[in-house]
Amino acid sequence: MEKTQKKVKDPNYKKYQHIEHFGKKHTYGILEGTVEVFTKVDGTNGKIWMKDGVICAGSRNHQLDEKETNRGFYTWAVSSDEIKRYFEKYPDDILYGEWLVQHQEKYHPNSYNTYYVFDVVTIVDDHTIYQLYDIYSKKLDEFKIQYIPCLAKLDNPNPEDMYAFLDKATFLKENNEPGEGIVIKNYGYKNKYGRQTWAKIIRSDFKKKKKEKVTKSLKPVNEQKFVDDYFTEHYCRKEMLKFLHEKNVDVWDNKFLKEFVPMVFQEIISEEFADFLFTFKKPPTINFGTIRCFMYRKVMEFASAKE
Repeated sequence: MEKTQKKVKDPNYKKYQHIEHFGKKHTYGILEGTVEVFTKVDGTNGKIWMKDGVICAGSRNHQLDEKETNRGFYTWAVSSDEIKRYFEKYPDDILYGEWLVQHQEKYHPNSYNTYYVFDVVTIVDDHTIYQLYDIYSKKLDEFKIQYIPCLAKLDNPNPEDMYAFLDKATFLKENNEPGEGIVIKNYGYKNKYGRQTWAKIIRSDFKKKKKEKVTKSLKPVNEQKFVDDYFTEHYCRKEMLKFLHEKNVDVWDNKFLKEFVPMVFQEIISEEFADFLFTFKKPPTINFGTIRCFMYRKVMEFASAKE
């Protein structure tokens, strides 16, 4: 007789950390020490843990259930024999990974609807302790649970060394094509604000910056600068695709603007605005309404340019 998954609500839900842009103040010093490089996979964030003997699953921001499955992730997680056996042996672990579903990046067809772990943590006295890759990869191998492999392990590398990995990050891609980008980890690193964090380099952003001439305006518009630097075409299209999947529609319609822009505005401000402020010696005056207007224009521009 098939067992029914119990409902266990975790009031202390901890979402995965925001990965900061490489080269910004939040990641200064991350290359000092032992650095590990991983392919950045473009799926949907998924978390798995055990509470009161029951397997639980969540998206980036909240716990899932049978009504909200995050495109089938919850259903897979709570019914997987491998996941169940893993947590029977390691009940205090928390798995963070990417549930690979169709977004902007295209992957090998056989790689979809699969979970790829990118971090394993434990919570000790409300502190998140990241397990070393060499440790968690062996634990996952015990139960044949997929994970994103380490591309390289380096001591005190140069920034140029990191950019060289962008074309080598081909995990799950067809014909050895490079993917979205890379994630840089240093398990012994904490930034100047006392926070352990990882860095990311997005390949499309890097390529665009290489082609552009570096120009300085005599009267820079800070709101425009924020939108240009952070609300990139890659970021916008990725969020648009997620939005369409959640709406269960295939084609973008500008009637979605009133709902989409406030949602993505809140997301990008919470994740990126502090990093933007640290680029100024003195806090600038910012008009958030102007930022929204620029975002509206970009969304309409990208939507009209979609194939």
